[in-house]
Amino acid sequence: MGLLEVDMNAINPNTTPETKLQPLLLAPDNFTPRSRTPWAGQDIHSRYKKNHSTEAWIGESWEISCDPDFPSNIVDATGNPTGKTLQEAISANPEAMISPQLAREWGREASCPILVKLVNASSPLSVQVHPTDDDLALKPNECGKPESWLILHAEPEAGIYIGLKRPWDKDSLREALTTGKFSADDLQFVPVQEGDYFELTPGILHAIGPGTTILEPQRIKFGKGGKTYRVWDWYRRYNAQGYEDPVAGTPRELHVNEALTVFDPATQHGHEFAQSTKRTASRSHPAKGVNVLTFPTNENYAVRRIQMLPGATCHLEVLGGQGFATITVLDGSLNLGTVRIPAGQSAFVPWAALPASLESSLGGNFALVSHAALDIAVTP
Repeated sequence: MGLLEVDMNAINPNTTPETKLQPLLLAPDNFTPRSRTPWAGQDIHSRYKKNHSTEAWIGESWEISCDPDFPSNIVDATGNPTGKTLQEAISANPEAMISPQLAREWGREASCPILVKLVNASSPLSVQVHPTDDDLALKPNECGKPESWLILHAEPEAGIYIGLKRPWDKDSLREALTTGKFSADDLQFVPVQEGDYFELTPGILHAIGPGTTILEPQRIKFGKGGKTYRVWDWYRRYNAQGYEDPVAGTPRELHVNEALTVFDPATQHGHEFAQSTKRTASRSHPAKGVNVLTFPTNENYAVRRIQMLPGATCHLEVLGGQGFATITVLDGSLNLGTVRIPAGQSAFVPWAALPASLESSLGGNFALVSHAALDIAVTP
């Protein structure tokens, strides 16, 4: 039986070993170009991708993606391309890949609507806001962009920006942004540390600060890319290769008017507002040598960070619902079923691959992002 073939009578959590799908390994070098992420840092390469890339400056690594711009490619156990994208695998067998329930609901738009990125910045990202799906300014190939940030690493005094320091009316803020009167002092800075988690629904003003590395799950729609309205970019100018050039460079495009239709500067201000986006994890130890941080589920996905000591084992069990999961190994390695996922690599876990055993002979640290319709648990 081939990789994408499955006994359709066995697409359920009780699938037998003879018919069960295995997780799909994804290419570990799905990086955005420097021209798209001119603020890129070196942490993704040095901490997660040193075995997968010679490029030191990586702003974003799209770990799990059915986005048309940067789709995930499936690789075999030796890392060689199979010639199929994740989207092609799902379209070929949606019932097995994303579950019969979701395949029926989504029909021809069956996909993985969860995009998982690693993001690292050496200088602050532009201050931005994302619209909802019904925003009238969206083009046919664009959608809203709810996302979350799990802080994986933070240098001393590093942080993020959420909202403004004080309330503004829209006309005054527009004038400040377009006449050079806006500054970093007008933003609400939030110090962060490893393990912090933030929920950024559409309409929240935000930016990632330098010295931070995050795991960013977000929801996209089939065949579309999540839209970003860039509000302010620190008065920077860049050349065509994405490097700062204060003299001959050009500023990046801003979307001030569009942004001011989707967020209210009169209400998004101060420490209390910024803290309202932060979520607290619950901690559990479901098996010996296994530590699980579970963050609150939103309407799109659930996020867990799991650490396993050398030789630890556990299982992913389905408690209810249907769906799929994704895994990004941050450190060590993980054996998921019969598939080994090394550090710096990710895998898509089909519905027909569940339940699944997890084992880490050398220890592992990974992020598990699952669809919100799938109720799964880490068990002994």
